[in-house]
Amino acid sequence: IAVVQAHFFEVSLGHLGKILFLIAAALFLVDTWLGLADGVSRMFADFTFANFKKAREKSFRFWYYLWLGWLIFVTGLTMLVAQPATLINIAGVISIFAFVLFIPLLWRLNYCLIPRSFPDFARPKKLTVIGLLISWSFYLAIAVWFLKISFFK
Repeated sequence: IAVVQAHFFEVSLGHLGKILFLIAAALFLVDTWLGLADGVSRMFADFTFANFKKAREKSFRFWYYLWLGWLIFVTGLTMLVAQPATLINIAGVISIFAFVLFIPLLWRLNYCLIPRSFPDFARPKKLTVIGLLISWSFYLAIAVWFLKISFFK
């Protein structure tokens, strides 16, 4: 996609426009990856540190950098294995199935595990359940459709 857009800038602004666009696109990708890697490393470190007593023998910082190193390794490995378009498609398919699982778990968290002692405004409303059910239905339908066209032709 970036190459096609760079061609547009090349036609409009010449070779310099193409180069500037590709540099800007690369910086946006790096910025996005750094933000995601930081957030995911932080979440995984938090989960590891909070849920495993043995993990508390090491510092939170240790777990953060361990997970960050793992993400750097996995990113480098996947970049060697497949083209970006393939990785984007794989990530999209994984996301569909993740939401099929995530939405019911989110419902359970918000409706079963949040203590009733929280004030009413902090608890989700009935309209939220309807929105979650609609979203989940779409993701479930897409997941079933994907499985059907992929494995049951």
